[in-house]
Parts: sequence; C-alpha cells; structure tokens
Amino acid sequence: MGSDSVLVNSTKELFREGVSHQYTHRGPIGKFARGAPIQRQQLDEILSIRAKKPFQLAFPRELEDRFRQRTSRKKAFEKLCLNFGAIILFDLFLFSDARSYPQFFWRAVLIRAGLFTPTAVLLTLVIWRSRTVWVQEFSQACGVVLAGLSVIGIVAGVGETYSIVGLCGIFLVVIYGALVVRMDFRSTFFAILFLALANAIFLHVALAADSPARLACTALVGGCSILTLQANYRLEQMERTTYLLLLREELRTHELSRANLHLMDLTQVDELTGLANRRRLDQFLDQAWNDAVENGSVISVIMADMDHFKRLNDRAGHFYGDQILQRFAVVLRDGIRLEDDLAARFGGEEFAIVLPGRNEAAAFGIAERLRQEVVSRDLAHDAPSEGLQVTVSMGVATARPTKEDDPSPLMESADSALYQAKSSGRNCVRVHSGRLVETRSSV
Repeated sequence: MGSDSVLVNSTKELFREGVSHQYTHRGPIGKFARGAPIQRQQLDEILSIRAKKPFQLAFPRELEDRFRQRTSRKKAFEKLCLNFGAIILFDLFLFSDARSYPQFFWRAVLIRAGLFTPTAVLLTLVIWRSRTVWVQEFSQACGVVLAGLSVIGIVAGVGETYSIVGLCGIFLVVIYGALVVRMDFRSTFFAILFLALANAIFLHVALAADSPARLACTALVGGCSILTLQANYRLEQMERTTYLLLLREELRTHELSRANLHLMDLTQVDELTGLANRRRLDQFLDQAWNDAVENGSVISVIMADMDHFKRLNDRAGHFYGDQILQRFAVVLRDGIRLEDDLAARFGGEEFAIVLPGRNEAAAFGIAERLRQEVVSRDLAHDAPSEGLQVTVSMGVATARPTKEDDPSPLMESADSALYQAKSSGRNCVRVHSGRLVETRSSV
C-alpha cells in the first residue's frame, strides 16, 4: 500500500505503544507487567478497590513503578528549588543565634554553615541528578533528618529555656519535609520517627527528670508529628488518585483515537484489497501534485488493468476473481516504496499507482517489473478451471505540475497509455507518447 496506509498503521502502533504500553497488566488485577495494555475497565476496578480500601497507598508493583517514574523528574526539579531556598533560610537563623546565645554562636556557624549547608547541597544535587526514585527519596529524608539533628546540636547545653525554644526548629523541619517538599509517606514516617526519638533523648538529657516541660515538649513534638504524618498521607493519597483519574482519561482518549483510526480505514481503504480507495487516491494525488509544484519535480502515474478479467470471473467465479485481485494487490504493495508511493484500487479490476518524484524511465521500469512479477507468480495457479492465466496491462504517464493546472490530464494520459497497451495485445506496458504531459495552461 502507499504512504497513507503506512501512516495509518504507524499511527495505530504509536497509540498501542504510546499510552497503553505504560500501564500494563497480566492476569487478575494487581499483577502488572509489560506486554498487554491495561484496559479502562480494569483501571475503574482499581479505583473501586482503592475506594473500598482508603488506607492503601501503593499501587500494584508495575503500576507503582510507572507512577514514580512519571512524577519523579517533576518532583526532582521542585525539590531542587525548594531545598536551596530552605538551605538559605536555615543559615539565616544565624542572626537569631547571635542574639539568643552569643556564647555558642560559633558552634551554630560550624553546624549550620560548615556541616549542614555543604551536606544539604550535595544531597540536593544527588536528588536532581539521580534517575532512581528510591535514591531521591532517601537523599531527601537524610537532608530532613540532618536538619533536625543540626537544630538539636545547636541548642544543646544552652540552657533549659533556650533548649525548649530551640526545639521549635524541629517543628519547622518536620513540616518542611512532610508538607512543603512532600516526601512520600514511608520516607516521611521514618524521618519523623527518627527525629522524635532524637528529640526524646535530647529532652531526657537536657531537662530535669521531674521537669513539667519535658512532658509538655514530648507531647507537643509527638502531636505535631502525628498531625503532619496524617496531612502527608492525605496529600499523597490525593496525588495518587489524581494520577489514576488522569490515566483513565488518557485511556479514554486512546480508545477514541482508535475508533477514529478505524473510521479512517473505512473511508480511505478499499475493503477487498486493503489498498487505498478512490477517495484516498484523489487526496494523495492532489497533495503530491502540490508538493511537486513547490519542489519543481515531476510526478508519474501508472494505470493497471487485469487482462480478460471478465472471462476469468465467468469461468472461475466471482469469489475466485476477488482472490486474484487480492493477490495482485500484494504484488503492488511489494513492488513500490511504501513511504513515498501510493497504490490504489481505481475501480473494478483497474488500479492506479502514484509515483511522486519519479520520471518516465523510472515509472516504466517499475511498471515492467510489476508486469513480470504477475507472470512469474502465476496468480491463477490454483484456478478451478484449466487454461486460465492472469496477466496485466499498464499505461504510464509523467507530468511536471504547475500551479495553473490539476492532475486530471495526467490521469487521462495514463489511462490513454493503458488503452494503447490493451490495443497492442495486452500483457505489456505502454508510455504516453507525449512524454511529459502538456498542461492545459501551456496549450
């Protein structure tokens, strides 16, 4: 078939591989693997299951991998910007340190600027450069934990009042990791758990055993951690649900596109032979004509007609005649450049081949090769009646298109050359005697 058929088939393949191949399944819901495209009904079932199990976050394994890969690059850029801003803000607290506990100021400088800042910058660059999701999450969690431990290190030993006030920095770190940079729930859980334990140990050392402040601080950090975890969980749940809904819309669009491609097949492809139909032939020829006008190139047309086809139908039957047409269509598909040329069923047992950019000699060579191929393949080798042989007659015409004319004279000249081939005894190729077809504007 011609380039339009290749376009249709290629588009179908792109739709199969573009959206659907990213979300695949095998067997029952929950067992996903590359291979067969996931259907929208199955995606609806996943959404239904998640509605019944609201506390379940993770998707089936393969779908989970797709989700993380799809969102990781966008998150990596967001984290790059947010983390650098957070690092600057963290260091700006040095002004507060200088006023609150000047005797420990240089320790704060060492921890904030000397330890935390370079390490946090390194972890942020790892997040940005890495393509592995778990590396990104682990690096972010390490940065959050490091910030919390830095706060504890700065306020350690500066007095009970400042120790309690300084622990407010833990709240900021927890809120940043869970709600601002939005680590996944698992990373957030372990980071907060680690910081809560570190805070409890610090309070045990820094405050007196019977100090009411110890219980108050522990309860405050614990409550903040629980509420922050809950908010983080809700955000991730909403993000995942949104992802599934968007995926369902993509699959709906995919289904609609497939339906449109099927309609294109019905309106532009001949049902019997699979070649382009007359409508598509006219469209392709008009486009090729306009392209030739812009490029200053020539265009050739071959008209082909099966010899004594009515006699074959009468002796072997119309069903066998249809098989012969299908076999001849295969010869045409094999004998032209699918990416550039077009083979179409013109009507009945007559076919047309459009060859953009091919001169008269090239077109004649293609026609003669196709004619010989029909003979060598013996398309009627299994005919129910003896003595039947299929041959084809062909006419070739070439034109140099102009803006003032249309392809009609070219088609008429090719048809005239075909008539000459029929008159010359059939099973031959004839070229229009006028070489390059004269356009009406030049008459």
